Amino acid sequence: MIPADFDEHFEALGLRPEATYEMVRGRARRLLFLHHPDRNADDAFARFQYARVATAYRTLCEAFARHGHEHPLGRCHGCGDLDRLYRGHDGNHYCLVCASDARGRRALPPPPIAIVWCVGPAVTLLAAVALLFHGLLTGSVRALGWSTASAGAVLLWLLLLCLSIRYTVSREERHRLARR
Repeated sequence: MIPADFDEHFEALGLRPEATYEMVRGRARRLLFLHHPDRNADDAFARFQYARVATAYRTLCEAFARHGHEHPLGRCHGCGDLDRLYRGHDGNHYCLVCASDARGRRALPPPPIAIVWCVGPAVTLLAAVALLFHGLLTGSVRALGWSTASAGAVLLWLLLLCLSIRYTVSREERHRLARR
């Protein structure tokens, strides 16, 4: 469970909520050194800041330890929930639910599923080439017919594949790419 006052802890360190563990650790060390009571013996504000930074650092370290260090923790740009964040292709940070298109919008680029789909047409194209060579070497009209049919099937398959890949891009992204 991520604490409810999570944003306040990042604010105490002067960081954005998308900060990584290394950023939190480095900033906390600098601030703790700056506001240390041994350096500021008579300064009440420095003691207050030292306690605030120490509490924020301890809380954030516990949260990072529970949720892992590989992704920053913070508020999702899509839904506002506190969770582990993933950087989207638009530069914003999203939770896994928003990033995986579970709420009707895509924050991360689609996974490379199309690469697996290309194996079928490639194998069929190899079979068409093999049938073509067999038909040419043996003079078999039947093998040449099957080669032509296989090549047509590959072209149709690739056309459908290209159309399905084209429509994985959002409208806004298509307009942005068209303006370039």
